[in-house]
Amino acid sequence: MKAETMRNFAAGILVAAGILGAVYYLGPSKGTGTVEEMKSALASKGYVVHTQEEWNKASGVKTTDKNSETATVGKKEKVKITVAEGMTSIDVGKALAQEKLIEKSRIFTDEVEKRGLSTKLRPGTYEVERGMTLDQIISSFFKK
Repeated sequence: MKAETMRNFAAGILVAAGILGAVYYLGPSKGTGTVEEMKSALASKGYVVHTQEEWNKASGVKTTDKNSETATVGKKEKVKITVAEGMTSIDVGKALAQEKLIEKSRIFTDEVEKRGLSTKLRPGTYEVERGMTLDQIISSFFKK
């Protein structure tokens, strides 16, 4: 290739890059939208949007007050876990971990699957005492 042809080719690339850059930075931009616009867009596509508070209420997670926790140090504290329709052992494990009844939610899920109980979880409200072993917790959710 001749030097003049190479120079013209490079100039064309620079002009094209400049035009693309101008269009990118100066062109119309789509805003992210408000929370309500995003919720309605997701709802129109079939998704369900919940706030953290709504999700905790639906999944049965109970928030504890620090003052009531210190008052019940001497007693065995009972925690109610509500299993809603459609919840899995993964959701229950997360609720148990959030209530600090087990160390990690995965421990509960793995043990339930190992025992073949994952399809036997039924909706309802279950009472679990602090200090129970994993076997006792599982047996309270999966009564025979």
